[in-house]
This record gives sequence, C-alpha cells and structure tokens, in this order.
Amino acid sequence: MKSMPNHRPEHHFEETSQLAYHLWQQALCPPGEDLKFWLKAEEQLFGKREQQSVTKAKSVTNAKAAVNGTAKSQPKTAKQKAKTK
Repeated sequence: MKSMPNHRPEHHFEETSQLAYHLWQQALCPPGEDLKFWLKAEEQLFGKREQQSVTKAKSVTNAKAAVNGTAKSQPKTAKQKAKTK
C-alpha cells in the first residue's frame, strides 16, 4: 500500500492538531484558548506557504506581463484625470 503525500487535507488536520497542542503546552495550558492555538498552528504550518506561493505567482505574472508588454499601469488619481481633461 502506498503512503499518502503530506499535502493532503487529512495530514493538515493531524499536523495542525499536534502543533496546536504543543503550543498550548508551551503556554502552560491556559483553559479556553484552544481556537487561539489552533489558528496559530495553522498560520505557522500553512499561512507562510500560502503567502509565499501567492507572492511568487504574482511576481511571475508581473514578469511575464512586462516581457509581453501587457503590464498593467497604475490607475490614475483624481488629479491625473483632471489634468488630462
């Protein structure tokens, strides 16, 4: 039987659960703060990866647009619009 890759949702739950518990223990087990530690664990495990991939995708898109000459210009401000009228 093949093992499943680590990026599957089932593994996200297990990883998040373990890290959240570890973070909770490090904070001396405060009662009623389970969601806080769960969200912190998700951010540490997956938030940075998602942010990096989004940033990388934007850079690649912008680079391609610059090469193709299809880069979007910045929207004009109200002053710039008034000057062109």
